[in-house]
Amino acid sequence: MQEYDIAWNERAGQQFKRIFEDIKYYYSEKAAIKFRNTVRSRIEKIRTLPELFPREIVLLDCEENYRSFHVNHYKVIYEFTGKEIIIVMIYSMKRSIDFSKEDLI
Repeated sequence: MQEYDIAWNERAGQQFKRIFEDIKYYYSEKAAIKFRNTVRSRIEKIRTLPELFPREIVLLDCEENYRSFHVNHYKVIYEFTGKEIIIVMIYSMKRSIDFSKEDLI
């Protein structure tokens, strides 16, 4: 089974760190570690099954293959280029967010 490289854009990396710290501050370190481990586990799954999760509905009109998965009330959006997987955004679905393809670059 083919394995694809995983890359994080800078923004997604910063969002992941901020969310981890927020969970740790508002809930507990244990909850933050569980969140981090669950995200990492799902990312490892898509390393070999990049189309495991559905296309991101908000970005269906994009030429790129954007997909997403949920961990608790957070959404992780990634792009499968055919050669690699790029984590492009992580955000809380509790907040109203309006984004476009340009926000993912």
